[in-house]
Amino acid sequence: MSDRINSSSIPVDKYLEYALTLTERETELIKEFSKWLPGEIVDAHVHSNTRRQCKSIDEYYFHVPDTTFPWFEISKHIKVSRALYPTSKVIMLVFPMPYRGINHRAANDYIVYQATKNSMIVPILYGIPDNIEYTISILQTRRFYGLKMYREYFSPPVQKIKEYFPTQILKCCEDIGTPIILHLPRSLVECTDELLAIVKKFPNLKIVLAHLGLVFLPSKDLRKTFSRLSRYENIYFDTAMVTSAKVFKMAFDTLGYHKIIFGTDQPLNLIRGRMYKNPTLGVRIATEYPYHWADLKEQREFSQYATNSTHFHWETLLAVRKAIWLYRENKDIKNHIFRENAKRVFGLH
Repeated sequence: MSDRINSSSIPVDKYLEYALTLTERETELIKEFSKWLPGEIVDAHVHSNTRRQCKSIDEYYFHVPDTTFPWFEISKHIKVSRALYPTSKVIMLVFPMPYRGINHRAANDYIVYQATKNSMIVPILYGIPDNIEYTISILQTRRFYGLKMYREYFSPPVQKIKEYFPTQILKCCEDIGTPIILHLPRSLVECTDELLAIVKKFPNLKIVLAHLGLVFLPSKDLRKTFSRLSRYENIYFDTAMVTSAKVFKMAFDTLGYHKIIFGTDQPLNLIRGRMYKNPTLGVRIATEYPYHWADLKEQREFSQYATNSTHFHWETLLAVRKAIWLYRENKDIKNHIFRENAKRVFGLH
């Protein structure tokens, strides 16, 4: 097992204060997108659990951006929504953080309870891969509108989808019509064959690929992969943390905008930085702020990529908007991406 670190050493409130101390550019973007975004939005990728439910994290994850906010209560999400979307009503599909060390059963209960108090909260179940009985029994209560499971539940993380989405659970989801949100173990190009084997076995299972299938940069192989998947009506993609307009345009061209679902990965979308391709480490985040995971030597060397950066929230929204403009700007496309596709796939009324 990995060494454990007490999560209370991460200054979540300090990070949130920094995020909500808006720059001049971010203030301009809020005004700009308030005019462009629909009046009602569905964010299909939001994380929440309480500090009490997060006791510790693996040391490995302490050094990656994923643990910037290891807890983030619903009250914080409401505060962020009011700041970022002052003129839009935001419905949030919410599931717990993925890290080991979180009491995911308690976090699932917390989200369901919050949903009873706030109609803007839609609960998504965090499934327990090695407790099939628990996961299926909770799914059958029909209190959750989707299922999210993670390979990071195991130490070390498993490498195959079937290892963290067991067959019995996929069958249950197909039988009762519950969509799954699938964070692939590797990029979409590398996982296509395994994904299609699942689709063949469960042809009526709705699958939403998080982060556009972990795709952040365009490539010829990506276009071919999107084209290969375009024939399957039950495969969808969310926009979380993807910041390339070229990738979104490629998705619109090959998959169609009716398969793209808006998602932010909030609160990780509040990180200020930019993605860049490190010559030895691959896709990385450059930031000007000393987050606990930031490697100071690396950040100094590649600091030019982070100059005047904004929240990743805006990097994604700017990329989506540019792709829509390049594709075919109209109100119908925006409404589908930001609201209607999620409502249809997740059965929201």
